[in-house]
Amino acid sequence: MKTLKYLFLFLTFNSLAQDFELVTTIKFNADEIVSDPLNYIYISKRDHIKKLNENGDTLYQQSLKLSGSISTIDAGQALRTLIYHEDQQLIGFLDNTLSWHNEPRDLTKAGIRSSTAACHSFLGNSFWIFDQENFSLKRFDHNLKKITESGNLSAIFNHSFQVYRMKEVENKLYVQIEDQEIYVFDVFGTFIKKIPVKTNEKFEIINNNIYFISEGELHKYNTLDFEKQTLKLPHETIKNFTITDKRLVIQEEGTIYFYRLK
Repeated sequence: MKTLKYLFLFLTFNSLAQDFELVTTIKFNADEIVSDPLNYIYISKRDHIKKLNENGDTLYQQSLKLSGSISTIDAGQALRTLIYHEDQQLIGFLDNTLSWHNEPRDLTKAGIRSSTAACHSFLGNSFWIFDQENFSLKRFDHNLKKITESGNLSAIFNHSFQVYRMKEVENKLYVQIEDQEIYVFDVFGTFIKKIPVKTNEKFEIINNNIYFISEGELHKYNTLDFEKQTLKLPHETIKNFTITDKRLVIQEEGTIYFYRLK
């Protein structure tokens, strides 16, 4: 099923310009928009999170007031959504109804005091943290037991840096560095290569393709054949986006647009 989804996205990219069909709009000034493998959409603002279906209907919503503002949502595992709170150094996991699996974990109890990014790992329900204090990638299990540590990465990046986002896809960890290219590591935190995609904005990775938005255009970079493609979108000022096999979801100002992919 996942292979068919990725094939669909690959085939539709070139025809999107002719096949935009607006399904609905939502008035919501989201900080984050992501999707999961089952085509559900998650949007958040400060400590509030909503789960929507492909037509923009709200299925569940939750206020996470005890945990503070949401910094990152990683919905790569449909039934175990990762929620990361950078200001509070907390990480937790929501079920399919947006209820906590357990109380959020306090990363300071694992010696992490200044992490800046987090994401799922698909090995044993673990997760990645970037520790800004010693410039290292660390992978923990659900009990905050450290599994993997990369060591200090400052030599790789050559100067002081900040990690914006991380995403693990098919046993590779993609790390987005401010004003730099995207760096790729294996599941042991060993550096593999860097990808010549420079953006400080959100990116998505689907079937060896990196998608990102810049100046009202959706860009696709294939990491295998290095082919680049660009699609002009029907919006000029895009704050956020996500893609499923049925929808392209775009936020412009305080409105979220759901487009059907034919």
